[in-house]
Order: sequence, then C-alpha cells, then structure tokens
Amino acid sequence: MSRGKHAKPTAHHHVPTALAAVTLAAGSVLACVGSATAAPLPSSTATRSAGQANVIALRALDAALSQLGTRYRSGGSRPGGFDCSGLVQWSYRQAGLHLPRTAAAQSRIGVRVSLSQIRPGDLIFYSYGGRVGHVAMAAGNGMLIESSQSGHPVAKRRIYTRGLAAIRRVA
Repeated sequence: MSRGKHAKPTAHHHVPTALAAVTLAAGSVLACVGSATAAPLPSSTATRSAGQANVIALRALDAALSQLGTRYRSGGSRPGGFDCSGLVQWSYRQAGLHLPRTAAAQSRIGVRVSLSQIRPGDLIFYSYGGRVGHVAMAAGNGMLIESSQSGHPVAKRRIYTRGLAAIRRVA
C-alpha cells in the first residue's frame, strides 16, 4: 500500500519501548496500539478492560525502566532517589494509576497471580521475617526491575524466589 506524497507517518514509532515490544510480540495491530496509548486512563480496575489494564501496566513498566541507574534512597518516591515501593508507586502514577505508598499496603491490592502467570508490570512481593518488606516489578522474560537497597541503584535483574511472598496484578 502506497502512503502517497502527503501522507503522515504512522505514530507507532512514538509507542514506549516495553509497550511496543509486548504488543508486537502479541501480534496486535499497530494502529490499535497508537490509539490505545493516546486513550485516557481510567482509575478503577472495575471499569478497565483487559486491554486497557495491560496498557497501564506497560506504561508503568516503561516509567520504571526510565529510572534505571537512579540511586536508592530510603523513603524516596521520585526521580533522584527511590526506595522499592516509591519506584512502584511513582511508575504506576505515571501510567495514571494511584497505588498505596508502602510495599505492605501495595501487597493487599489487585489480584494474586502465580509465577507461571506473571506478566510485565505485575508486582512481586518479598517477605523477610514474616512481613512483606520489598516489592519489585516484573519486566518480562524472567526479569524484574527494583530499587533494592542503599548502594544499589534501580536495576533490572532476574526474578529471584528467595523470600517470594506473592505476585499481584494491579492493572
């Protein structure tokens, strides 16, 4: 199909990287991706379709990935310094979904899923000493993104199961 001399280029090159990769891997049509990324984000999980929820999760993942290398800061919840739950909360806020501030509070929202059902954007919770004390975000391909501890910047690494308490889908 010829685009013609005055045709505008398609918008698919503006789609965030994680969204584009997952959408293309799923075999979706690029025209749908472009319109989905421009759509307003609802705030209630009850009113979101599965497609809208997936777009929100992938937007949050893109936001988190944009912070790779950002230093860890206890209590940090914005670029310049994040703790684990601050990174998750900030990332989802960039996608239009407001989450609680702490890992423990975040672990009580959404729907529980198994490790075999994990999707990019799902939250992975870890328990040390019987209480949830850490959260990371699934990044796809067996990887997660996290802000783990002092001296370690926001990083992408393999999902680990030591201390794994729950996986929750919040979008």
